Amino acid sequence: MEFKMVIQDVFNIKTNSGPTVTGKIEKGNITLGEKIILVSNSSEIIVEVTKLEKFEQENLQQVKAGTDDVGITISGISFDKIKKGDILIIKH
Repeated sequence: MEFKMVIQDVFNIKTNSGPTVTGKIEKGNITLGEKIILVSNSSEIIVEVTKLEKFEQENLQQVKAGTDDVGITISGISFDKIKKGDILIIKH
């Protein structure tokens, strides 16, 4: 299944895990450790999911569309390279 989430906000939480992005998953699901694509300014960057969470629930193994806003911590990109409106996707 394809995955899509538009980034609503970006946080730099000062951990070694990478920046955390938040948003509502529009379709599909995502699993901890999965490689996904960040689409920003027409470029595509492969990043890895290092942490998944939603309101009052941390360290989840998977999140899916239809849930509350989620937080996804990613590695493979720096905080300053991500902005509101960028998109996370998985193409199958």
